Amino acid sequence: MTDPNGHRPHLLVMVGIGGPGPRLLAPSLARVARISWLFDPHDLPKPDRDVPIMAEAGRAIAVASGEGLVCAAQELHAEDPVQGLLTFSESSLRAGATVAERLGLPFNSVAATHRLTDKYLQRQALAAAGVPVPRFHPVRTAADLAPAAAAVGFPAVLKPVRGGGSALTTRVESAAQLRTAWSTAAALLGELDRADRTHRLLADIAQPHMLLEELLVGRRWHDDPRYGDYVSVESMVCDGAVRHLAVGDKLPLAPGFRENGQVHPSVLPPDRQAEATAMASAALAALGVTAGITHTELKLTAHGPRVIEVNGRAAGGLWVTLLRAAGYDVIEEAARAALRLGAPREPRFTGYAAMLTPCLDPDLAERGVRVELDPEFERRPGVHSVHGLHSGPFDLALGGGHALLAYVSGPGPEEIHDHWRALQAAMRLSA
Repeated sequence: MTDPNGHRPHLLVMVGIGGPGPRLLAPSLARVARISWLFDPHDLPKPDRDVPIMAEAGRAIAVASGEGLVCAAQELHAEDPVQGLLTFSESSLRAGATVAERLGLPFNSVAATHRLTDKYLQRQALAAAGVPVPRFHPVRTAADLAPAAAAVGFPAVLKPVRGGGSALTTRVESAAQLRTAWSTAAALLGELDRADRTHRLLADIAQPHMLLEELLVGRRWHDDPRYGDYVSVESMVCDGAVRHLAVGDKLPLAPGFRENGQVHPSVLPPDRQAEATAMASAALAALGVTAGITHTELKLTAHGPRVIEVNGRAAGGLWVTLLRAAGYDVIEEAARAALRLGAPREPRFTGYAAMLTPCLDPDLAERGVRVELDPEFERRPGVHSVHGLHSGPFDLALGGGHALLAYVSGPGPEEIHDHWRALQAAMRLSA
């Protein structure tokens, strides 16, 4: 971790929207390097809490997003050379690629980062490399709807090229439904405020830009109906070498393509997991990914796994689930990889852990729903934390309606399902 003169390496950490906050990042990063933090205060959920944590753990540099971030990074590098760049935030990926290019640091290229953050560019790259993809067509204006429908057919999915959390992602069964979905999405996108951190990625385009793609038809690969028909592959890439950290199982989706939870590690047989990791490897190669953590979502089909999307950041809560199930500090490992301090280690699982995000019924979307939780649930052995009890109405079109978030663990997968049942029983809804 030190150079021949005894100096610790200097790591630049870009903090944006999403990912673990400074409170979680600081202890792990401090074991590896000296830290400089680069952030836009508007991207912090709690600046009064987060900024002092960063200042205590290193050098905290607040600057407006955009070119200001790049200039600040260049000035820092000139004063105190940086050896590595790291971000866990999707909103920081494009700026991070520009900073890395200017400073000569290991990171994904600007082009690869655009493919990781633009679903249309991503589908184009996958198709060009021979990775199986559903039929797809861009939709930028209402005039594109008819050619998109002709190229893709129905049923299909309309989604933004940027964004996450299933926001504005809609299943359409006909040309009429497609026109309605486009009108709704275009209106909402036009109203979004880029200054609002909640939907920064959706608002980060000059005009509505969507993608229509063939609906992937899933087939259950698990013998247990309590799992969904899709999985994710969590990977770490260092100098182009891919280390797959885990395959994660998913609970069945709620309406609106909303996720109810993910479990690590997968209970799929080894040969099925190998099919998933092989598809993830092919996708990462097609996109030109050479660095960082990736989260690849795969639909399980009769013809093998198919790429839903590849994200250039860690899965939500991965830093908790891998720590609980394998004693694996993904934050520290990512920092070591960013600084080229050796190949990432492989997790050794001794149990199971899950991030549970139960979704509220779509019929409640327009009502002021309040979620309360029986305190006995949090006292269950293996329940580590519960966050964000929902209060108020939610917009289903924007992917809202998660009741809460809970981290749980146990020695086997059955304990995870016991936690899920207990959570369902412990929630109380009032409207």
